[in-house]
Amino acid sequence: MITKDFMLVVAKKFFNDVFPRFTSQIPRVKNPRRNVCKLFDRVFKRLDKSFAYQYDDNYTDRNFPKFVENFQHLLMYIAENDGHYRAWLAQAVVVLCEEYVKEWNDFNPVTYYNAERKKLVLNVPLKSPEAKTFLFYDYLTQHHMSFAPNKNLFERKYD
Repeated sequence: MITKDFMLVVAKKFFNDVFPRFTSQIPRVKNPRRNVCKLFDRVFKRLDKSFAYQYDDNYTDRNFPKFVENFQHLLMYIAENDGHYRAWLAQAVVVLCEEYVKEWNDFNPVTYYNAERKKLVLNVPLKSPEAKTFLFYDYLTQHHMSFAPNKNLFERKYD
């Protein structure tokens, strides 16, 4: 019988071992020209920056950042070269943004907050924007992280 744990191991093995070999054969997009690709490029750069803050003794294998890098590589190549996929990706971005805004607006950090999550907000007042960001992150991941992500990771910096 195939268990959920077995399927997770197989899926992770595929993404950690097979997927990188496949994507290594695809040319890299160094300077994206298409708007949706430029957007993805900025998003992936911010994610990569956030991975640098997350390493400790428990997360040293970099499997997830490698997966994201390979996914970016494949996504950018397809979006730069195929208008049909680019249109679907653009639609996915718009839908994701709309759903995110709805979820953010419906999220109430005061009702979500409890004694276990006090360590998440550290010395940030509960009603501050940073507290909502940290608690919303916790809410979305449902992983109840024991650390508060660096607040700079959530700030959009305009060049």
